[in-house]
Amino acid sequence: MSNLYADLRGRMVAMNKSTAELAHRVGVTVQTINNIFGGRTQPRLDLCYEILAELDETPDKIAFYFPPNGVRVESTRKPNTSLKVIRVGAKPA
Repeated sequence: MSNLYADLRGRMVAMNKSTAELAHRVGVTVQTINNIFGGRTQPRLDLCYEILAELDETPDKIAFYFPPNGVRVESTRKPNTSLKVIRVGAKPA
């Protein structure tokens, strides 16, 4: 199994879903799911979204679970800590 999809398989296992069940729910064969998790094939975009939905994951996580070109890039951005929260209708400080 490719480490790239270890998080995805871990999510499936945590939800007690078998590969066969996941394959059936998204309309592909078990072999297709195994090939995706094994890093041997790149899934269609619509299949990626269907898999995420079956694993109760939000669509915005698609780049994490299915990175472009099969390469996960670590973010080098530092979090923005200068943001201020203001109440609606309140005067800015």
